[in-house]
Amino acid sequence: MSSDGALKEFLRFGKRCAFKVLPEGAYLKLLYRIRFGRRLDLRNPQAFSEKIYCLKSINGKLFAPLMQRCYDKVDVRGYILEKLGETRGEEILNELYGVYDSPEDIDFDELPDAFVLKVTQSSGFNIICPDKAKLDREDAVRRLAQWQRVSANAVNSFEEGYVYNGNPKICCEKFLSLEDGSIPPDVRIYCFNGEPKLFVCDFETTKIDGTHGTDIKRNVYDMDWNLLEVDFGRPRDASIKMARPAVFEEMVDIARKLSADFPFVRVDLYDLSGKIVFGELTWIPMGGNCIVDPASFDVELGSWLELPGYFGETGKREELGD
Repeated sequence: MSSDGALKEFLRFGKRCAFKVLPEGAYLKLLYRIRFGRRLDLRNPQAFSEKIYCLKSINGKLFAPLMQRCYDKVDVRGYILEKLGETRGEEILNELYGVYDSPEDIDFDELPDAFVLKVTQSSGFNIICPDKAKLDREDAVRRLAQWQRVSANAVNSFEEGYVYNGNPKICCEKFLSLEDGSIPPDVRIYCFNGEPKLFVCDFETTKIDGTHGTDIKRNVYDMDWNLLEVDFGRPRDASIKMARPAVFEEMVDIARKLSADFPFVRVDLYDLSGKIVFGELTWIPMGGNCIVDPASFDVELGSWLELPGYFGETGKREELGD
């Protein structure tokens, strides 16, 4: 294991230990202090970063079954059909080549020359294959099996375990590319209480060879497609000129319908030269650890989000405790 990998594993171990011994509120406050260098106010959160940390708890108490369904990359397809209707839903769903209980069940010979393999309940556990002839199949199976085991145990994880059901599978989808063969930018629509408010676009997330980008840029646009002078977890690059999508209004309408059931959700879509393809739903982007610069924009975003309360065994409204 590399020194960087060892450090990450040590930090994960420390978080697991803290989660086991600290009350929930104290645990969230500790993580927030480490990441943001300031106190987390659980009783009267103002900034977006504070409210996202509160949602780490509230989501599990109010929305766990629905999120569990929508987090799964296969099960979410049924949710999309329900929210958008059969015809429109099918139009935005990526082509699904197969679903497998185990990576050993994959018949690579039957797959097209380009495809993507994903663990159905995971974040980032993907193998992007633009050229099957260059794929190390044994290594792919090994990695998928390892990731599947991690995801199967994540139901007991110390954060966001409520989105897992302990039964992850492997799915294979169509490899998405533009007409010139390039990888489309990630278009992430931030929705607050069911209303799309922000377009966050990532560039060079995936290289043409299928590997993860190492110099990802992120530009943020308002609903009038003005490029905002903010850094949103990743550096912006004003030299990247992205035109307002021709299907902008349709993307907004889709995001509005898919976000209606949640206080906050990020709806990821792709624009393939006018064809919209669904990516995923994300409730806690970047694990809640997105640094917003300037900090005043973090507060502005927070003003857009109204947090729900939740009801405990007494039937009375409760708040997150200290």
